[in-house]
Amino acid sequence: MSEVFGLNYNEPLGHRPFNDFPGLEISRTQGLAKLHDCIAWMATCGEVDYRQESIPYLRHALAEAGLAPDALEQYSPMTDNWTPECALTEKRYLAESRFLALPVLSTSEGQASTAEVPFGVIGGLLRGQEVFTHIAPGGELGQRVFIGRTIARTYLNAFKEELEPVKIRNFETLDKLQEGVAQTAIEYLQQQVGHTADAPPTILQKPLLGGRIVITGSGNQKLQNDILRQLPSRMVDMGMASTTYVTGFDSRPDVQIAREVSSKTTSAVNLVGISHEQLSYGAVNEIGWLVLGSVLHDQALGIYMERHDSNETSAPNRQRHLTMSHISRLLQDFPWLTQRIKVAENPEALSKWGRYKLEEHYDWRNAMRV
Repeated sequence: MSEVFGLNYNEPLGHRPFNDFPGLEISRTQGLAKLHDCIAWMATCGEVDYRQESIPYLRHALAEAGLAPDALEQYSPMTDNWTPECALTEKRYLAESRFLALPVLSTSEGQASTAEVPFGVIGGLLRGQEVFTHIAPGGELGQRVFIGRTIARTYLNAFKEELEPVKIRNFETLDKLQEGVAQTAIEYLQQQVGHTADAPPTILQKPLLGGRIVITGSGNQKLQNDILRQLPSRMVDMGMASTTYVTGFDSRPDVQIAREVSSKTTSAVNLVGISHEQLSYGAVNEIGWLVLGSVLHDQALGIYMERHDSNETSAPNRQRHLTMSHISRLLQDFPWLTQRIKVAENPEALSKWGRYKLEEHYDWRNAMRV
């Protein structure tokens, strides 16, 4: 049997936000009280390191504004010898830095970087962090990269209305992102205060979800069908549960992606199975966006993730390590999310939990008469 990823809480609690309460009224003021004055230059790593330009750029901009060049800590996750322990440090900076820069560039495939973006967006929503994103199309890096980044941009667009109040900033170029980071950092340091104590909370309206289970993940028909078969046949026969397995993308992948994203952002339950045989870059990239759906739309999300057959520090396992590490930190900081997000030890447990959450959804609808 393949080794399975679980949750990892093996780290100090650190600076925990104290706005961990259920519901969709998110107060940014409370989250800001626990953040470090740091800009974390996250996302793309590779032979060409954008931070060699971005870090001096910000230091120079601070000095030009009459501020100390080192007034903000600047963190870079770049290392020549990445190990799973590095994921612990990265997730702390992703969770505790006041400013997050998340550019996904065309200098590398950036599969782990693309997977990191939605967790930064969640930080902006739940912790009040300032988030700056840029996602290059990546078409020149091949269809696999292009599809993954198209999925990320499609989810950003799908959640655009809900994210508008918290000002998740998306830029067309890295240069514009750097300018945005510098301007925001300078304004913050000159004011010497964050948001005022009486800043109004952001009120998010919960949508009415479709009463169905969507099974997605690796392009592995057997794993998705194994999860589906564990559900009662009546659910499948009534169209209350289905898989997203397809044999490939057609001539308009953006259209197919838009259909899938629409289905996954409106379903009551999403179940994700990641297999050990396949790279599954796109499927793992998508998990963070489904976590965001749990936060914004109160969707239930179940995850079963096997370790890839390659070595522990390979690209697919690095991406899986980072994804599960970020999920662990979110569940640690916001315990109420454990009611919406489940990491299962096997496909059977995943199906059982998904069935329970769908029944819970229908109980709620019956009680509310909707």
